[in-house]
Amino acid sequence: MTESLRAIVGQIFEPFVRKHGFHPVSTRSNEVTYKSTKVLISIFYDDHRSFEVDVSVRKLTDVEPAYSLDEIFDVLKVPLSERPMGYSVLGPEDLKLLVIRITELLETYACEFLDGNCEAWSRLLTQRARDSAAVFASVKLKDAKVAAQAAWSSGNYAAVVKAFEGFVSLLSPSELAKLKFARRRINNEN
Repeated sequence: MTESLRAIVGQIFEPFVRKHGFHPVSTRSNEVTYKSTKVLISIFYDDHRSFEVDVSVRKLTDVEPAYSLDEIFDVLKVPLSERPMGYSVLGPEDLKLLVIRITELLETYACEFLDGNCEAWSRLLTQRARDSAAVFASVKLKDAKVAAQAAWSSGNYAAVVKAFEGFVSLLSPSELAKLKFARRRINNEN
């Protein structure tokens, strides 16, 4: 790459973050990190394999995890139509355009995060917890459906009922019909 990430970010992104009290703490050819008294921002560019740009933002505490731009944009309800379509770039010009877009979005929507606003960071942590719970529930539902199908195939109706319990509101019409049938079969056997 003829123009390094360091040069591009220094030209486009650095003036913006300096307004929020950030200063560079680490600059390498493929990663630039800025720090304020409350927040750390890292921009990484994989210019050898995936050609992706990764931006992580972390509040400076002992326990605060790093967050992606998309997590921050989700909490701020930034319309998808305004976000980058992806973070892969083909070269220096694409990289410049992406850094410009990221800077514009942060300036328009995310100053409260950059300034270390506790309520904003709390919303982000809450959203991550909700997202994690949703993924966990999705995996548990998938496992329940697999178990119910295996039980249904073997005629083990008690296991069908047990697998689907707790997920009734998430079942498809055919799964609800199977559950209803399994319950009737169990009741008839008693």
